[in-house]
Amino acid sequence: MADQSPSWKKPLRVLKVSKKKKKKSECDVEDINECAAQRQAMNGKSLGGIKRKNPFGCPGNKQPTPPLEESRENVDELFARLHSDTPEVQLSENVQISVPDLLSSIPNPPVTPQAGIAEPVDLETYSPTFPMDWSLKTKIRFLSDRPFQWCCPLKSSEEAKGLETFVKDEWVEGSIGEDTLKQDFHACCMLWTHPHLPWLNLFPRMVPDGKIGKSNCLSKDEAALSAIQSMWAESFTSLFQQLRAGSCPYFYVCTHQFTVLFRHVNDEICAVLTPSTRGFRQSMLSEGIDFTMPLNKKDKIGEKDHVESSPIEVPDEAKRGEDDETDESNSLWLQDLGLDKKQFKALNPERLQFTKENWREIDQHAESCVNVSTPQDTVALFNFLLNCRSCIANSGVQLGLPPTLLSPLPFKGAVLDSLQVRASAMMQDPSRPDVQRRYRLEVSGALLPSNCQRLMQVLRRVHQNASVSFTTVEESTALNCAPCSTGLHELSHVEHL
Repeated sequence: MADQSPSWKKPLRVLKVSKKKKKKSECDVEDINECAAQRQAMNGKSLGGIKRKNPFGCPGNKQPTPPLEESRENVDELFARLHSDTPEVQLSENVQISVPDLLSSIPNPPVTPQAGIAEPVDLETYSPTFPMDWSLKTKIRFLSDRPFQWCCPLKSSEEAKGLETFVKDEWVEGSIGEDTLKQDFHACCMLWTHPHLPWLNLFPRMVPDGKIGKSNCLSKDEAALSAIQSMWAESFTSLFQQLRAGSCPYFYVCTHQFTVLFRHVNDEICAVLTPSTRGFRQSMLSEGIDFTMPLNKKDKIGEKDHVESSPIEVPDEAKRGEDDETDESNSLWLQDLGLDKKQFKALNPERLQFTKENWREIDQHAESCVNVSTPQDTVALFNFLLNCRSCIANSGVQLGLPPTLLSPLPFKGAVLDSLQVRASAMMQDPSRPDVQRRYRLEVSGALLPSNCQRLMQVLRRVHQNASVSFTTVEESTALNCAPCSTGLHELSHVEHL
């Protein structure tokens, strides 16, 4: 019996363990009750049922502070009246006056046109037609109280007549028949583009770095890429020749870095490019292309980046000699240390000038918009883009693919592309049956200015009170601000839109 089994437990030991567990559970219950009492006291309800006073509350005899916006308006009005030519107001020391009371005691200044108050605008001066917008769109949405079921589906005859209307550019206004509406609507949803690869989305071309993805299947086939680029050169040349002849009013060249708008205005051609970089602008200047930057608000612009730049002070020969001596001493000091000046990029004078002028704040923004106004420079820009390697991406899905050409009229090698149309009814809140149901129509794709104009004309025949919203390519908004975008009424292709 000396060697007992390890699993054997004495009865007394079992009783002691059970008593300890019971005492421990009672202590835990007491702790829980104390914590609950403390939480009630913190929430403002003590054990006796008396609510604890809120230390952050306002006293009963004290008014709450006014909102921040109201106080700002009162202060602005106070300063406006103080600056006016009015007699001073005498206040006693014992009287307490708030800002609204003080404002009421100061007379209002006389209202004059120079006071900065805008005169009421007559709403009848606004044009009922949709203004011309040269920025590219990716989606247009219409909202109306009437359904858009008349837009789709199309019959085979309606589709054929709509295609004929678009290809022949025979636009007729005024008809309200259902068949004619469908034909015109189908004709509004077409455009000419090149190149066209069904398995790749080639618009918009400027995508964020996170959406670049892997390389395409043609990246390793050099023969296919060479054939695509040669076809693109022929198409670009054909489209530009039509622009010079006046057959094509405008077209777009969309690359992965910038967008170019070529236009034919007043029997002359011009171009607008946005956005741009300092290196690209220097390349244009090296090719003899003169341009302006109309959206650049800098007072002093270097001659290397702007043609119509302000005169720059030329340093004296004494100052030049001092600078040369300083550079030579710095170079000799680095040579004594066994270093070369070329190893330090920060010592490059061109880099220092670039940092001093803060060109990084302009590049890749709307301020970097480039306007080419003369026909000779526009032809030089065409030749420059025709052989420019910066127009072709060297990585991602767009690797080796030429820029996208968008035009409202056909050209050599162009592909007839159609926009995507979707009509649906918006969900209605069941708790508000009195609210009228709304319907929407979405047209997505590469929307040209002529597409937007004609869609507005067609839908105005049926939906007079419809609202419209656009999704614009942000990088192309600067195309509306350049001087080249003036004289919109002289564009023969959209006079009837």
